[in-house]
Formats: sequence, structure tokens, C-alpha cells
Amino acid sequence: MRGDEHYVPWENYPKFLLFNEIRDPYRALRDSFWGEPERNKRLLEQLKAFALSDTHYQGGKDGPAKIVQAVNEWVRMIEICYILWLDRKTPDDWDKAELVEGWQLNFAKNTWKYFPDDLSFYEERNPYIVFRRIFGYIGLQDIRDYFDYWLYSALSNKALTVAEFEGNMPQLFDDLLKLHSAAYMVEQLAIGAVWETLTTNNGHHLSYTKDGRKVITIMEDTENYNLFDWKLPRALKRKNRLEKEFKFGEMAETLVKEFPFIRHLCHLGALPYADRIYLLILVDDRVGITEDEISDKIQSDRLGKTFIVPLVYKLKSALDEIKTNPRFWEWVVYAGTVLYTDQDLVIPNPEYVTVEMHKKVLERCWKNAHKECCSLLKRIETHLKKEEYKSAISFMIKAIETVQRCAIELKLGYNRQEGKFAKLQQIISLFTDDYQYILYKDTDDDTEFVFYNLFDKGYPKPKTKNFKAEKSVLETATKKIEQYLSRTEELYNQQIAFLEYSLGKFS
Repeated sequence: MRGDEHYVPWENYPKFLLFNEIRDPYRALRDSFWGEPERNKRLLEQLKAFALSDTHYQGGKDGPAKIVQAVNEWVRMIEICYILWLDRKTPDDWDKAELVEGWQLNFAKNTWKYFPDDLSFYEERNPYIVFRRIFGYIGLQDIRDYFDYWLYSALSNKALTVAEFEGNMPQLFDDLLKLHSAAYMVEQLAIGAVWETLTTNNGHHLSYTKDGRKVITIMEDTENYNLFDWKLPRALKRKNRLEKEFKFGEMAETLVKEFPFIRHLCHLGALPYADRIYLLILVDDRVGITEDEISDKIQSDRLGKTFIVPLVYKLKSALDEIKTNPRFWEWVVYAGTVLYTDQDLVIPNPEYVTVEMHKKVLERCWKNAHKECCSLLKRIETHLKKEEYKSAISFMIKAIETVQRCAIELKLGYNRQEGKFAKLQQIISLFTDDYQYILYKDTDDDTEFVFYNLFDKGYPKPKTKNFKAEKSVLETATKKIEQYLSRTEELYNQQIAFLEYSLGKFS
């Protein structure tokens, strides 16, 4: 160093972690929660109690070493959380994310031996909000200094006042307890963890139910974690591995050769377990067939075992919609991976969509879909009472497709009205399996596809004179439509809640 070049920003460097733990914080975080999850919370509360008391901590047969070890473990965990937070703090709105879905939380609450009870609605769905709150106002060295001060006081007979204990950070102690809960959620769900570094048991994560049974959850492969991962449907989170598996370059070359009218190809996501890939495809305006016909033609052309779900636009329609529906195209431009573009093709960026604009579109979308679906459900009920099954099925198909389109528009902004049940169901699978679960719930091997066929094909041939349908099957189908509507309402409320959070209505 020369002259005044003496700035050394090492105060926030982790001092309690090994180099390998800094490189692999998830493994280190996993080691922080061995044994009883609440143990260190209780020890921190004991640390406070003895720091405020004129008696010192003795620790029973283990002596005071127990509290010293707890402080070391606390500082280690905090340093790990700081590293994880650094990976996500760049964008201003990353903490408006929902990294954990509602069904995951419900599963956790019902199966985990311990579930934190001090996190808010938003903190449960994105534990990194807690990380940001703490590290936004205090650095690692300041936290270490507080722990040293508290530990010294707890091991001495000099009592601190509450003001002395809190210093100029009155909220720090309570925030640390929340940080412990948030870190536990991150560790249990391995949010954003890299596949190779999760555990030694092939990417499976072990947790325990209340009766002590092991629960194995397969973690997501999120190689090269994206800072904006929260914006992406789950199928977009595996791009590196998908590149190896689907060979996008070869796929694009094959498609363009097979369909020379293709002007632009964009990868929107994939489901490896279903060998399914989603592509946005722009085609030449001079093609003499409709976009639906092009979509069917491409979809029927399987590339080996890969099943393509194409979202097809003629070029002029796409350029027009970039202006009229910037929500979907903003997401495409941001989240998609371009596989092929004609040299002379320039696709303009869509206008920026404000939070207020997002909210208005979502409210309109849900209001219209909810009203239409409720009206159709009443008609279905009337026709079922009259045993007019063909008419009932016709309205059932309209109702469930209305809900599907609403769900897709709420999540992706995609609002094209064409597409039947099967295609819409495939698009929904891009961001959730919940609707598939509703469809196949309470069915067995013999009836597994009965509702799929009903909504897709009119089960089995309602237009024939001899068509007969079991009333109980149609009543169950009606309930499934209601469940679709209920799940979509959850999705709507979820989207609105985070938009309102972005507007600053929640702190």
C-alpha cells in the first residue's frame, strides 16, 4: 500500500469459517443445525438473561464452556447467512420473492419435527427478507463485538442494564432469533442450493417427522443460481443441466431446418422428468396456415424423446403484442434463452411494466375469470339436475379452460385465448404441479385419466346419441373445477400480496 491507500474491507470477512465452508455455505449451514433445532435459541436467551443478571453463567456439569460454544456456533451461523445474503442482495426487489410455495409450507408444518413460529407470512415464503433486514443495518464485525460484550457480561458478576445490553441496536436480539428461524428454513428447504454440494446422498435432503421418521425430499438442481430466480417458473431453474440434456443448439438447428418459416426460437423452460421443453416460436407472416396449425405441426414433430410445447406467434402479431401486452414479453425477454434469430430480425424491448400496471392487469384478469367461471358452474349445476349431461360437459370444459387461462395470465402474463385443455395444462406445468395433483387426486389406475379425457375430449363422446355419463363422475368433475378455481384464487392473492409488498404497504 502507498500513501493513503490503507482501506482494508476485512471487517465483514468470516472469521469463524474454514475456506471450504466459505465456498460451500450450504454444507456449513447444514452442520449448524445438528441435534435439536431450538437449542441455540434457548442458549441465546440464557446469554441475555445472565448478561442482565448480577450472577454469572455456570452451566451445570459442563461449566461455562457450553455458552461459549453456543456463541461460537451463533457467530458461525451468522457468517454463513451473510455469505448467502451477499449472493442475493444486488437487485433492489429480490426480497419481494416467493421462494417457498404454500404447499411446501403446509407439508413442512405437518411433517417437520420443528417448525419456526416467529416468522411472518412473507418471511416464511422468503426467509432472505430476514437476512436483508439484519445485514442492512449492521455488519459482521459489529455483531461479533456484541456477542463478545454479551458473553463477557454473562460470565461476570456485573449486570448490564437493558440499555447497555441493547447498545444502539435495540432490535438486534429479536432479529437474531428470527435469523435463526430463517436460516433453519433455508437449510431445510435448501433454497438456491447447488446440487453437487447438498449432501453426500445424491441430492436428497433428510428431515424428520414428529414421530421421528425420516422424510426424504429431492432438492432442485439450481446450478449457477440466478439472482432473479424468484421471477422464474420452476422449470427455468436448471439451464446448465438442461443444455447438456436437451442440446439446445442441435434442437434449434433441427427445427429451423424442418420448419424454414421459423424466424425466432426462445427457450422458456423444461421439465426433464417429462422430457418436455417449452419454446416461444416466431414464424414468418407469409405462412399460409394458422398459428394453431403451426403449433400442432411442431408439437407432433418429436425430437427423439423430447416433447415440445410451442407458443407460436406470427411475427407481426408478436410485434403488435409487445406493445399491447408488455407483461408477458417483459418476462420472455428477461427470462428466456434465445436459441435462434434471423440475422435481419430485431425484436424491440417491451415497455417497462410498473407495479401498479401489474396489479391492475391481475385484478381485471381474476375478476373476469371468477365471474365467468361462477356463472358456468351454475349452468353446470342446472344441467346436472336435469340430467342433460352433454350440455353439462360442454360448460365444464369452458369453465375449466377459463380458470386455466386465468392462472397462466396471472403467473406469466400470457393471455392468448386459443389453446384447449391439454395444451393449457401443459403450460401450467411450467410453473406448478398443483393443478395436475387436483386433476388426478383420488383416482386409481383404472380411472387415472378419466377427468383428463373428460375435459380434453368430452368423455367419452358426448355428441353421439348413445352417450351416457355417470352422474357421480360429473359431480366429481365439477368439484375439481371448483378446486381449480380455489387454487387460482390462491395464486391471485399471492401475486397481489407481493405486489402490495413492493408498493410498501407491508413492512
